[in-house]
Amino acid sequence: MTALRADLGWTQQQLADHCDVDRSTISNWEAKPPTRGPAYILLRRLADTLKEPAE
Repeated sequence: MTALRADLGWTQQQLADHCDVDRSTISNWEAKPPTRGPAYILLRRLADTLKEPAE
């Protein structure tokens, strides 16, 4: 999770704003990444987007 945020060059607050969650949620996700549920799906989609080649 932290690596994903670093790839974006975002702060925890910026990622929280993008995901429409509180900054403490991002902190919790970084301490213990979700393994299922909506947060997991959201983070997987965001990671997949970063892996796609730019057109």
